[in-house]
Amino acid sequence: MPVLQRKAWEERGTQHAEEQGGTEHAELDMLRQVLAPLAAAYLPELNMEALAFVALGGLYGAALHIASSPDLAAARAEADAVLTTLITGLRPAASPAGNGGLDSGTRSRSG
Repeated sequence: MPVLQRKAWEERGTQHAEEQGGTEHAELDMLRQVLAPLAAAYLPELNMEALAFVALGGLYGAALHIASSPDLAAARAEADAVLTTLITGLRPAASPAGNGGLDSGTRSRSG
């Protein structure tokens, strides 16, 4: 089954690339668009291409963790905690809004 899934994933990427005139998957382009304003505001020193590829890998990894777990709700909570920790760790000590980069709905590492 994994071989068929990989083949379908590659074919989907090839189809999208042909439609867009490029060589990559739709997820990467979408992720770049989402990350661009955040990276410009909070992570200007990071290479956008590297950030997009590493972020996509993390999201795929989280999805695989959830999909392979017998307890989907627990696995989703675990993946969410890891992603939140990683994202929080990327934020600078002081954000343009002056709140340390934390929104009201996000908790700090100590809380």
